[in-house]
Amino acid sequence: MAYRSKKITFEAALKNRDVDGLTRLSKKFERLTAPIDRLNYKLKLTKAAISPITKRVDKLSKSLSSLGLKIAKGLGAGAGTVGAFSLFESANFESELLRLETLTKATLKQKEAISELAEEINKTTQFTGVDALKGMKYLNMSGMDYSGINKSINPTMYLTGAAQLNSEIDLKRTADIFSNILTSYFKNKDPNKKPSDYAVDTADKLAYAFSNANFNLEELGGALEMFGGLADPAGVSFDQSLALLMTLSGSGIKGEKAGTALAGASTRLLNLTPEAKEILKKHNLTKEERQKFLGDDGKIENFIAYLSYLHEKGVKPGDLMKILGQESGKYIIGIKNQHEDIASLVKKIEEESSGEAKRLNDVSLEGFWGNFKLLTSSVSALAKKLRLIVMM
Repeated sequence: MAYRSKKITFEAALKNRDVDGLTRLSKKFERLTAPIDRLNYKLKLTKAAISPITKRVDKLSKSLSSLGLKIAKGLGAGAGTVGAFSLFESANFESELLRLETLTKATLKQKEAISELAEEINKTTQFTGVDALKGMKYLNMSGMDYSGINKSINPTMYLTGAAQLNSEIDLKRTADIFSNILTSYFKNKDPNKKPSDYAVDTADKLAYAFSNANFNLEELGGALEMFGGLADPAGVSFDQSLALLMTLSGSGIKGEKAGTALAGASTRLLNLTPEAKEILKKHNLTKEERQKFLGDDGKIENFIAYLSYLHEKGVKPGDLMKILGQESGKYIIGIKNQHEDIASLVKKIEEESSGEAKRLNDVSLEGFWGNFKLLTSSVSALAKKLRLIVMM
């Protein structure tokens, strides 16, 4: 009994020592992070302080411009420092603005609006004016006019911020991916609508997809770009495409590999080989039954339901691989019996994605680095304005 009593006492002491050790470690960690928390708080205060100054400088700039005043000498050496600080940024801004104006063939009024929008983005978001103009340029390169760019730039920025939670993607790369997806899936969807009309909803659904699956925006974009052209003839909507890719990503199949596999399998179903026709005939899949999934126009009515139906008819994995193609089949075969799960995922995308891009963008701006980005962008906007006054 004495031995057992000593053992219990020793164990209790050991546990107390562990708790004390954890407590001390916790306090050390708090002391370590306290300066970061204070700096984060100061960044917020600085950002808040700079914002009204930027607005006042903006107003002053316009007033001086209308009066035609030249005050470079009066501002002295301090203004020269500000000018040097923002010289490179201003030169880049003007260069990107000129490129965009040339590409869009914008009217004078639209040119002014583009410049003002880029400057407003510089002042109020984590992106600089140069970032904004580069993003607009890539949106334009996909065929968007001034109106389309205006509708799409905010969703593009939110999507970039959301994507930066798990990658180092920048605004121009997001604009390139995003505009390609909009064109692939929505260019011919409705004759009365343009791809940019779907920008907000599409950005939200993309953000929902990559925040709930095993891929980032670039990998998702790569898959959608490979499959997008065949999605409509394969009877796969945009939401279904996302659900399919999210499901495949659970097995590590993502990016261009996933998009190529879906495209290859769709092509084989649309153009059955003689061997595939024999397999379907062997399983008593009549022409009438096939027409339930293959329309008179040659398009597949529902790719996911078609795969599920083949599985229900008892088509063995080996034969299904011959129908879908060996290369595509080895990736797609795993989802042959997941029709209900994919349908459920499509419903979630439709019901739960609204506002997701902006919500995740806001999350990305919380904490030290988020406030640092906002502060850097605000300082850039302020310096640019001060330099414009100096140069009058």
